[in-house]
Amino acid sequence: MGSFSSITGAKKHNAASALSAKVELRRNILDAIGAERAHVFDAYSGPGAMHAAVWSKAATYVGCDEEWFRDERRVFVADNQLVLRTLDLKAFNVFDLDAYGSPWEVATIVAARRGLTPGERVGIALTDGTDLRLKMSGVPHAFARLVGMPARSTKLVNRSHDLMASKALGEMARRMGGRIVRRWVASSTIKAGMQYHAMIVEGCPDTQAISGS
Repeated sequence: MGSFSSITGAKKHNAASALSAKVELRRNILDAIGAERAHVFDAYSGPGAMHAAVWSKAATYVGCDEEWFRDERRVFVADNQLVLRTLDLKAFNVFDLDAYGSPWEVATIVAARRGLTPGERVGIALTDGTDLRLKMSGVPHAFARLVGMPARSTKLVNRSHDLMASKALGEMARRMGGRIVRRWVASSTIKAGMQYHAMIVEGCPDTQAISGS
């Protein structure tokens, strides 16, 4: 159960499951980029739920997971951080970061290695389980760096996780040399406090521009 909203429209409640919310977010990205132009890197590809529901319609797809699944997908069976540091990320214009825990280390790698030219658009889907991490072991270091805060400031993030996530995504876009032009959010009401984000980042001449709206 959760809620779903777009920064370009009114908030609406969505009684669908987390899976349905994640599928809807990714369909928004695919529609914005165009299926025939979408080249997807799925950093947590798992058994292929997102590929079956959405990414199979993209022009190309490459997954990554530490576990091998016997199917038709093209997948690196490896640590996604090592793979992302090795590949030429210019080959992709959609990144799926569907982590159960914290996705921010991987997000930081994408932001550092996937620069944008003016007018170029990239879609990013991201699952953020930072709330669960906060309850167990404090603020993830990569998340703290993106929002410009001390890693031990757990209470601050617990009070304003939504704001901090928006700031982290905006900083990610800035590091890519772009700004957020579309953004959608869904959130879980379960104790794990999962948040699901999707955004379109567009390259701009002013690489310092950050858009959180």
